[in-house]
Amino acid sequence: MSAARLQWTIWALPLAAAMYLAFAVGAAPRAHAADDAAAYVQGVADEATGILNNSGLSESAKRDALSKMIDTHLDLDKIARFTLGKYARIATDAEKAEYIPLLKQYVINFYVNNLVKYHDVKFKIIRSIDKGAQGTIVVSSIAAGSDEPNEADWRVVKGPNGFSIFDANIQGLWVAQNLEQTIVPYVDEHGGKVTAAIEKLREQVNSAPPAG
Repeated sequence: MSAARLQWTIWALPLAAAMYLAFAVGAAPRAHAADDAAAYVQGVADEATGILNNSGLSESAKRDALSKMIDTHLDLDKIARFTLGKYARIATDAEKAEYIPLLKQYVINFYVNNLVKYHDVKFKIIRSIDKGAQGTIVVSSIAAGSDEPNEADWRVVKGPNGFSIFDANIQGLWVAQNLEQTIVPYVDEHGGKVTAAIEKLREQVNSAPPAG
């Protein structure tokens, strides 16, 4: 993969991407867990659409509210470590201390800067699929204004503090996986130096409009 690939293809994803996850054994508990995950995603969507569809909020206020919402509902620390792939075991504590906050801000910027321009957003849960130790996939439909609906899948996991969103599948691309598949080859091309990804992330974060 060339350095040009690290224009980080995630930025090209449409609206649905901007909208950016083990349960007990047994059929009844799993079905109940999947229903609970779907209800959680619906609640997050209600919060997001409430912000986006509020004509009384300025763009600055929407950006601030969306940033806080994303920081609350996405498991950004887990996502950041996941995107390092094999380098999560190799990176020094100092490198992780730089990389993780940058990746988190990159993800927040991406979602906010794509979301904030939309209004009259409509969200619908289609179904939820229990994936055992991998969490629950919640399948949804999202549309804005007169646009045709797009399908978006959400991987939801349950941890000690409750549910959180780990990844979103938009037009066949899982966002966190796409980042991992972009960042790891980029580090490979730069001699296995995590600092290369840190520098590129810093460049991307600094050049993006402020999220909040």
